[in-house]
Amino acid sequence: MEMAINNFQLIEAKSLNGKLQVVEENKVFKELQGYLKAEFGKEVTILEHKGIEYDILNDRAEKAEVHYLLDTNSNIRLLFGLATNKEGKTFETATVDMIVEENGHHYIKMVSYDVETKQFVVTYSEKIQQDVEAAWVNMLSTGDRPFEALKAEPEMYKAKGFFDFCLPGGYKWCGQGCGKATGGGALKNKIDGCCFIHDDCYDKYSSNRCANCDKSFVSCISNRTNYATDPATASAIIIFFQTKCYF
Repeated sequence: MEMAINNFQLIEAKSLNGKLQVVEENKVFKELQGYLKAEFGKEVTILEHKGIEYDILNDRAEKAEVHYLLDTNSNIRLLFGLATNKEGKTFETATVDMIVEENGHHYIKMVSYDVETKQFVVTYSEKIQQDVEAAWVNMLSTGDRPFEALKAEPEMYKAKGFFDFCLPGGYKWCGQGCGKATGGGALKNKIDGCCFIHDDCYDKYSSNRCANCDKSFVSCISNRTNYATDPATASAIIIFFQTKCYF
């Protein structure tokens, strides 16, 4: 693949506070906070934080981080991606899942940062048919998958390139070391299905892959039904390919 990533690992606990401060001072993050307050009356207070970091080895970006942020008081889950290049320029991605109340009803809404228009857009809205607490617990049920896998076998992923192995959490098609090269297998989830389609697209196109394959792949991963099966992995994939195509 055209991009290589190394040192895929959890952000160490001792580094989380400093990195969170960088995130909270980021222009896009501040704009997101303003948007959520203006549009939904949501004040974001980060109560839980964990993250993944890795090196991107190309001429566009140098390092990337995915920050998994929860505000359990306001029922907000925020995945914020931050990539930097050698000159210190930053590239941001953001996806918010949250529960909001409108006209006496509760909804799950998804807000994403459009890296082309630099605007925040509501990409999903669903009326909740269960109580809010149950909906929130269900929303968070898939959030720990890559983190638990990295805790269990940190060196397995740290020493290898991102696409030299299957992504943490039992993926069969996400990664150059997966899929057809190793016999593939049953899809892990809908994200794995997007990777399967993307692999097939790469087989068909050897050039102009951003336009022919990568942008549609990001759209597939960003679809809320797919994204919700493993938000942290989805966010890591999204920033990987968006830095390739837009940074």
